[in-house]
Amino acid sequence: SVAWTELAGNVQNAIVESITDEGMSMWGGGIDLSENSNNFRMSPVLVITENSHEVMAIWKEANGSQSQRGIFGQRIDSAGTKLWGENGLEVVSMNSNYDYLDLSMSNFGDNVILTYLEQSSNMIGDIFSKGIDSSGSSIWNNDVVSITNSNTQKSEVCLSFTKPVPTFTTSLLIFLS
Repeated sequence: SVAWTELAGNVQNAIVESITDEGMSMWGGGIDLSENSNNFRMSPVLVITENSHEVMAIWKEANGSQSQRGIFGQRIDSAGTKLWGENGLEVVSMNSNYDYLDLSMSNFGDNVILTYLEQSSNMIGDIFSKGIDSSGSSIWNNDVVSITNSNTQKSEVCLSFTKPVPTFTTSLLIFLS
């Protein structure tokens, strides 16, 4: 699957397309991850879930004046059906305090872990992770896990997932430069 931000007039749309192994478009050139035409939807990130083979997408979303930002998600089955409604789910609430950078995602079966840099207007921020199941609910007791709490400038968060081997456990590696 492929995702991109499309500029259309005064709106930015996050779009996804799935390609067959024969190189054919499955969804006729792409589908919008959200039908909310009042907001900007940018920088989509995708994973394919291991068991159900559905597309899980997250993207940054901003209101029309770009004074509020958050993170939204959508799950799409192989037929192109949006499983989390027309506009997807709000994963990180829209707010005027932070921007969300360096979105990354990794799958664990049909669950995903997303990681992001939450940055204030004075360029100070920290890194957070959130686990989501196939219905969009949190998979962790603490809805959001703080990866850093230094409240300093950061950039270029990179996420890596390693599969378990018989003598090790599954791990999630987060790199920061």
